[in-house]
Amino acid sequence: MLAAADPSRSTSGDLAAAHRTWLEEVDVLALDEELEAFADLKQDYQRQAFIERFWEVRDPYPETGLNEFLEAWQARREEALERFGGLDGARARTLLVAGPPREILSGVCQETLRPLEIWLYSAETGVPGGFSIVFVVQPGRSRDNYDHWSPGDGLESLASWRQSDVAGGGTRLDQLAQSCFRG
Repeated sequence: MLAAADPSRSTSGDLAAAHRTWLEEVDVLALDEELEAFADLKQDYQRQAFIERFWEVRDPYPETGLNEFLEAWQARREEALERFGGLDGARARTLLVAGPPREILSGVCQETLRPLEIWLYSAETGVPGGFSIVFVVQPGRSRDNYDHWSPGDGLESLASWRQSDVAGGGTRLDQLAQSCFRG
């Protein structure tokens, strides 16, 4: 769902920079059919009309003179650019779609866990009980390059085990519990 934008989807190599930028920014939000329709447009005036309509259909209160969805999107875009320096990372794309979390917890068990963040969202999001999203830095990536994590990825994908990772006959889970007893 939050895959990085694919500028090659557009067969129009002659897109204006503003239209290429717009495609990259809304790729996480736009339906495949919308992206395909945009790619088929031949003229800039058609593309501009498409963009206006794109935001109009997402306006929750079209009877007002304000597009609340577009304003929220633009605020999230600015926040993502400021916090993450771009819109293509997992955290930036999540911020665009889900908005800012209620709270962010950071991993503190540096010896056994890779750098991670847990974003907590409250029930006001419309999801009963709220939800959380876990981000983790994968091996060989910079500390600022987080990916989504899910329980199906397993504990191994969160751990930064060393060669001498299991001392004294314990398990990796025991080591994690000892080094990260509060986490």
